[in-house]
Amino acid sequence: MATKNDGVGLIVRAMYDIYHGTAPSYLRELCRVCNDDRLRATQRGNFSVVRTRTKLADGAFTVTGPAAWNVLPSELGNSASRTVFLSNLKTHLYNRHFNGIVDF
Repeated sequence: MATKNDGVGLIVRAMYDIYHGTAPSYLRELCRVCNDDRLRATQRGNFSVVRTRTKLADGAFTVTGPAAWNVLPSELGNSASRTVFLSNLKTHLYNRHFNGIVDF
Protein backbone atom coordinates (compact mmCIF):
# COMPACT_ATOMS: atom_id res chain seq x y z
CA MET A 1 0.00 0.00 0.00
CA ALA A 2 1.34 3.42 -0.93
CA THR A 3 1.61 6.08 1.72
CA LYS A 4 1.93 9.83 1.54
CA ASN A 5 5.62 9.63 2.51
CA ASP A 6 6.67 7.39 -0.40
CA GLY A 7 9.45 9.11 -2.30
CA VAL A 8 10.00 11.84 0.29
CA GLY A 9 13.51 10.55 0.94
CA LEU A 10 14.41 10.91 -2.73
CA ILE A 11 12.99 14.41 -2.91
CA VAL A 12 14.76 15.55 0.25
CA ARG A 13 18.07 14.08 -0.98
CA ALA A 14 17.75 16.18 -4.12
CA MET A 15 16.94 19.23 -2.00
CA TYR A 16 20.07 18.62 0.11
CA ASP A 17 22.15 18.72 -3.06
CA ILE A 18 20.38 21.89 -4.20
CA TYR A 19 20.93 23.55 -0.81
CA HIS A 20 24.63 22.70 -0.81
CA GLY A 21 25.14 23.57 -4.49
CA THR A 22 26.05 20.07 -5.68
CA ALA A 23 22.89 19.43 -7.73
CA PRO A 24 22.77 19.93 -11.49
CA SER A 25 21.99 23.48 -12.58
CA TYR A 26 18.57 22.57 -13.99
CA LEU A 27 17.47 21.47 -10.49
CA ARG A 28 19.06 24.46 -8.75
CA GLU A 29 17.08 26.76 -11.04
CA LEU A 30 13.77 25.23 -9.90
CA CYS A 31 14.10 26.11 -6.21
CA ARG A 32 14.88 29.41 -4.52
CA VAL A 33 16.23 29.88 -1.01
CA CYS A 34 14.36 32.48 1.07
CA ASN A 35 16.40 35.66 1.05
CA ASP A 36 14.27 38.11 3.02
CA ASP A 37 16.31 39.01 6.12
CA ARG A 38 13.13 39.77 8.08
CA LEU A 39 12.00 36.13 7.99
CA ARG A 40 13.08 33.30 10.29
CA ALA A 41 12.93 31.02 7.26
CA THR A 42 15.99 32.79 5.87
CA GLN A 43 18.03 31.97 8.97
CA ARG A 44 16.98 28.30 8.84
CA GLY A 45 17.87 27.95 5.16
CA ASN A 46 14.31 27.32 4.04
CA PHE A 47 13.21 27.42 0.43
CA SER A 48 10.36 29.48 -0.98
CA VAL A 49 7.36 27.27 -1.68
CA VAL A 50 5.51 28.07 -4.90
CA ARG A 51 1.78 28.62 -4.34
CA THR A 52 -0.49 26.71 -6.70
CA ARG A 53 -4.15 26.81 -7.64
CA THR A 54 -4.72 23.10 -8.34
CA LYS A 55 -4.12 19.81 -6.56
CA LEU A 56 -2.34 18.48 -9.64
CA ALA A 57 0.26 21.26 -9.45
CA ASP A 58 0.82 20.52 -5.75
CA GLY A 59 2.68 17.35 -6.81
CA ALA A 60 5.31 19.23 -8.83
CA PHE A 61 8.92 19.09 -7.63
CA THR A 62 9.00 22.88 -7.33
CA VAL A 63 6.28 22.58 -4.66
CA THR A 64 6.94 19.25 -2.93
CA GLY A 65 10.74 19.64 -2.75
CA PRO A 66 10.83 22.93 -0.84
CA ALA A 67 7.82 21.93 1.30
CA ALA A 68 9.48 18.65 2.35
CA TRP A 69 12.80 20.40 3.05
CA ASN A 70 11.20 23.15 5.13
CA VAL A 71 9.63 20.75 7.63
CA LEU A 72 12.94 19.02 8.40
CA PRO A 73 14.83 20.05 11.55
CA SER A 74 17.50 22.61 10.65
CA GLU A 75 20.24 20.44 12.20
CA LEU A 76 19.44 17.77 9.62
CA GLY A 77 19.96 20.06 6.64
CA ASN A 78 23.19 21.42 8.07
CA SER A 79 24.81 17.99 8.42
CA ALA A 80 28.59 17.84 8.03
CA SER A 81 28.47 15.51 5.03
CA ARG A 82 26.01 13.85 2.68
CA THR A 83 26.63 10.49 4.38
CA VAL A 84 25.75 11.90 7.81
CA PHE A 85 22.72 13.63 6.30
CA LEU A 86 21.42 10.42 4.71
CA SER A 87 21.88 8.47 7.93
CA ASN A 88 20.09 11.11 10.01
CA LEU A 89 17.36 11.49 7.37
CA LYS A 90 16.67 7.76 7.43
CA THR A 91 16.39 7.82 11.23
CA HIS A 92 14.18 10.92 11.13
CA LEU A 93 11.79 9.48 8.53
CA TYR A 94 11.67 6.12 10.35
CA ASN A 95 10.76 7.82 13.64
CA ARG A 96 8.12 10.00 11.99
CA HIS A 97 6.55 7.02 10.25
CA PHE A 98 6.25 4.93 13.38
CA ASN A 99 4.99 7.86 15.45
CA GLY A 100 2.26 8.43 12.86
CA ILE A 101 3.32 11.98 11.97
CA VAL A 102 2.65 13.03 8.37
CA ASP A 103 3.08 16.67 7.43
CA PHE A 104 4.37 16.69 3.86
